[in-house]
Amino acid sequence: DRKDKCEDMKIEIEKFISTIPDSRTRRIFQHRYVDGLEWLQISRRFGKYDESYARKIHERYLESIS
Repeated sequence: DRKDKCEDMKIEIEKFISTIPDSRTRRIFQHRYVDGLEWLQISRRFGKYDESYARKIHERYLESIS
């Protein structure tokens, strides 16, 4: 039952991510919540060496939808 619940949650997360209109923001959410990467790893994928790069984009998006 717990495994099914987790799978359902994963599907919901992936659906939410797919609705993000900006591709950079969508990739940040994908890397964080589906791929399980840390902020610094995500930022490095975008050529930045400060973990706050990805975190700030993430936070700004969440603030914009709340």
